[in-house]
Amino acid sequence: MNRMLCLSSARVGALLAMLALVACGTSSQHVDPTAREPAYLPALRVVQQGHGTAAQFQLCRGTACPTPTPKSRMKVPVQRIPAQDAPAPLARAQNGRQPTASLLSLQFPFASARLDATARTALRDVLPRLTAAPGITLVGHTDHTGPAAANERLARARAEAVLQALRSLAPGHAFQAHIDARGTCCFAASNDTPAGRARNRRVEIHLGLDPEDAP
Repeated sequence: MNRMLCLSSARVGALLAMLALVACGTSSQHVDPTAREPAYLPALRVVQQGHGTAAQFQLCRGTACPTPTPKSRMKVPVQRIPAQDAPAPLARAQNGRQPTASLLSLQFPFASARLDATARTALRDVLPRLTAAPGITLVGHTDHTGPAAANERLARARAEAVLQALRSLAPGHAFQAHIDARGTCCFAASNDTPAGRARNRRVEIHLGLDPEDAP
């Protein structure tokens, strides 16, 4: 009888030991009820790997992204390039015509519509801009010496002489040109001095075609 009680006690002890081991294993796998999944995932970022032509771009998230360096955080200043100065427009609002851009003024001798060497050289210098323009306006002027009708004819003759010179300089280009004569108005200087009258004997070249003469 005593022997059977000893055996039963041994078995009970072994069973209790097994239960203790199971309890320990379960407690080691216990999940903290306060632990939670992250409320959101970090946003995706585009990062560069490598430099130059060997650079590659890939997506990453959170700590998987490379740490930004001071160079990558550096802000490069934007250089603003000012626009080139455009030729001053010729105001012609009094007659409703479209303004054009003044390019060049050519001087003429007294009572003459002949271009001298200086005028032809000036024309040659601006020829690329004239051939690139969709149209040009040539405005002939005189001083106030002589009858008004004669000055109007001379002003037109001077503008037509400039157009003929342009055609000779660029024979393969078909100029779209408007001819305007202003022999009785629009003086550039006073006619009281020889210098002022010399400035008034001119042809002004403007970039732009007068809409009244457009084809």
